[in-house]
Amino acid sequence: MTHIQEVPSLQYLAYVQHDMDIDKGTAWVREKVQRSWGKIHPRAREEVRDEYEAAMAMLRTPADDE
Repeated sequence: MTHIQEVPSLQYLAYVQHDMDIDKGTAWVREKVQRSWGKIHPRAREEVRDEYEAAMAMLRTPADDE
């Protein structure tokens, strides 16, 4: 659940520590959050569903709309 709740920290890691560009960093963070979501127990998902959906909305790119 931590990755879902700590998206800004993941972005810092991607952009500053790993020196990724915006597209690559966004994809990396999005994939990490999605993997974390898949590992969470279904009951726990309900507790963080709003945070997950907000994180995924923030990590959307124009290519996602195509």
